[in-house]
Amino acid sequence: MDNMILYTFTGGSGICEYQYKTFLYRVTAIDSANNESDPSNLDSISGYDDPCAPEDKSNINQNHFELKKLMNYPNPFNPETNISFEITNSANVSLVIYDINGREIMKLLNNENISAGVHSVNFNAVNLPSGVYFYKLSTNEFSKINKMLLIK
Repeated sequence: MDNMILYTFTGGSGICEYQYKTFLYRVTAIDSANNESDPSNLDSISGYDDPCAPEDKSNINQNHFELKKLMNYPNPFNPETNISFEITNSANVSLVIYDINGREIMKLLNNENISAGVHSVNFNAVNLPSGVYFYKLSTNEFSKINKMLLIK
């Protein structure tokens, strides 16, 4: 019984067995013109599969927030770039720019109610020096940081 863990399912009767599995995947990127890159090399992630989880996913909360993409184009940029993101449900969204030392440079969105869909926010760095900057998109449920490069 290598790579197995037995546990008692407290929501019902019986014993469920977690099975250790390896999942294989490849990654592609899609640019703002909807061109898709070649797939990456094959990679893997391993973990335990929960056989006691319900098979029917229809009862999962459909209001769950999901960020489908976050990118800026062009990158590198001079002096403007557009930061695009797609969300599945409306949410209060903040979009903040930071310098390489983690200092806040500018708030592009400040906890603003944004509807579901694809959105783009312009960032003008005409008064900033060349360098690496970070942008952080966050809601009550999610946060993601990406890097961009200003070259003058």
